[in-house]
Amino acid sequence: MSADRTGKGTPAGDLAPFRGLRDFVEAFFLQHGGEVTRRGELSKVVVGADLEEVFGRAELKLVFSAEGARDDAESVAPGSFILESILKQMKGRGERLRLRLPVRHPLRKGLLRRAIQALDAEAHEPAIERRRKRQWVFHMRLVYLSDERIDDLINVAVDEADVAREVDPWAWLDPGAKVLLRRHASTGELEARFQVAARLAARVARDRAAEMADAIHDRLRHTVIRLKSYYSDRLAEVPRGDPARWRDATEQVDDEYEMKLAEEVENHRQRVVIRLVSYAEIEVPWIQATMELTRDGVRGEHGVALDQTTGLLTPDPCAACAVPTSVVSLCSGGHVVCTSCARVCTVCGRETCLLCGAKACAVCTQDACADCQRTCDDCRGGTCKSHALECGRCGRTSCTSCGARCRRCDTALCGRCHTHCATCAGAVCRSCALDCARCRKPVCQSESTACARCGRTHCRSCVLRCDFCDSVVCRDHGSRCATCSRQGCDEHASSCSSCGSPRCIEHVHECAVCGRDICDGCSGKCTTCARAVCARDGTRCSICDTVLCRAHSPVCATCGATACERHSHTCAPCGSTLCQGHALLCASCGEHYCNRCMPGPSLCALCSRLAKAPIVPRTTAETMIPAGLPADLRSVLRWRCVSIRDRRLLLCAGEPRELLVLDGAGNLVRRVDAGRGR
Repeated sequence: MSADRTGKGTPAGDLAPFRGLRDFVEAFFLQHGGEVTRRGELSKVVVGADLEEVFGRAELKLVFSAEGARDDAESVAPGSFILESILKQMKGRGERLRLRLPVRHPLRKGLLRRAIQALDAEAHEPAIERRRKRQWVFHMRLVYLSDERIDDLINVAVDEADVAREVDPWAWLDPGAKVLLRRHASTGELEARFQVAARLAARVARDRAAEMADAIHDRLRHTVIRLKSYYSDRLAEVPRGDPARWRDATEQVDDEYEMKLAEEVENHRQRVVIRLVSYAEIEVPWIQATMELTRDGVRGEHGVALDQTTGLLTPDPCAACAVPTSVVSLCSGGHVVCTSCARVCTVCGRETCLLCGAKACAVCTQDACADCQRTCDDCRGGTCKSHALECGRCGRTSCTSCGARCRRCDTALCGRCHTHCATCAGAVCRSCALDCARCRKPVCQSESTACARCGRTHCRSCVLRCDFCDSVVCRDHGSRCATCSRQGCDEHASSCSSCGSPRCIEHVHECAVCGRDICDGCSGKCTTCARAVCARDGTRCSICDTVLCRAHSPVCATCGATACERHSHTCAPCGSTLCQGHALLCASCGEHYCNRCMPGPSLCALCSRLAKAPIVPRTTAETMIPAGLPADLRSVLRWRCVSIRDRRLLLCAGEPRELLVLDGAGNLVRRVDAGRGR
């Protein structure tokens, strides 16, 4: 083809045969009254008057290869606007065409054999098959609609196996491409391939739309912020003088804001439209080479395909993972696989692969073939023979991760037939395991302990050792003191009957009234007898708030309040108990009386009678006191004497003025210096 060429409109009958895409396009414009000028890779076309409206310009600059691409020129490729417009104009002729790409990369000796590297097998001379593969190229426009419109183009090629991929149309653009007018695809074929291409285009559009989503959300957020600011300012400008008008204006602004917000949200909603721009059917020359691999009587086949237009070598896929591979291995089952899927059994040393069932042992991660592996009935994982256990109870197979050996009888056990000791976590069979009587968890015999009280078997978590007698008991017969944290058996520990907390023998007391065990916090010590009492059987003095037991908690006969011995008194005449607030004190004898037994404001009945009592000699006074008069008063010769119930008073008629208070038996209760008062 010459470097420079000029031509003018040619009648249809004189149109010379064309040898490629460039000749075809130039011939089209020449046939329709145009002018074509070639300068290297560039073709300048003066469009005829009948096509000027179709292409929108009177002059076109066209290039037909990737090497000749220019900014001021349009490329002509399968699916391009120029070529598809030409094909559209040619529809009236009743024929549809396709392109046949030329052979640019002829087969060279040894090329295909070097393309496959067999690691462990002998490769024979490949068998060659020449064929033409059809490709359907769909030129699609992706339109992303939101607040902004973004157009994108995608070229999808679908082969005869319905495998779709993105392509660069320049890869097939060749000046030597031949245009075929016959043997085109049927409408059903085109529709099926288009659906395959559309699915790939939809996935690409979804991925690209996801990348745009963050930017759209940011723009929507800024728009919402501006709307809020604008309508907030409008609300602030509404006069508040008339409440009714202010309410109507506010509702109007709010409604307008909601409407505008909904409008902006809808405007920013992302939508994608996929449109078919054009398509092309292309024949690509291929060479398929199938190579036979042999090793120790095992045969397998692996091939490689050569695209003679682009020179691309495509090896056959791995039989196991379906990934094209040029470095292969032949397994003992005749499968040709890649190095990632090839395995060597660590048990028998046989060459195998994943397709033959080879798996890594779930325990040691070493590869094992199907014959040398076992399937764990518990986890369904594969394991090699050395890490497989056959249960001695039920016969099931387990890996060492799921099964175990009994630590006592060494029997192989599956996951169902063994349990773990709650103390040492060791595996034990059901026959060698004991159940803790308290928590019901299994425990091996070496980790079990019998309670010294009930004799039942317990795990170590459910027993304790008494810190007082060193005996081992279960927690039902022992406890830990809440005060000192020491442990005790039921003989050296108890629970407080009031609060229920456990206490050791040193921090628990027996109530002096009811005999129940009580702790320090729930007990009190009677101030009279110093014995411990519980809250139910104890009380408190209403005056000093000290603890009193029932036996030493007298009740005032006047007000009914409880008082301790220090703050309570007994009326000498009637014997009734009185609290300190209701006991009346005689100013003469110092005795306490109730308000019924003390007629005067300051003297009791005895002291009132004592002043008028007759004088008796000392001998008479001595008969009233079995122990005799005090030594310092034996010299007093005259006495006044009165008695009432269980009280007697002896008053010295002379000096010193001493008053002796006696009980009913004549025992001296108190001496009072009558000259100075009490």
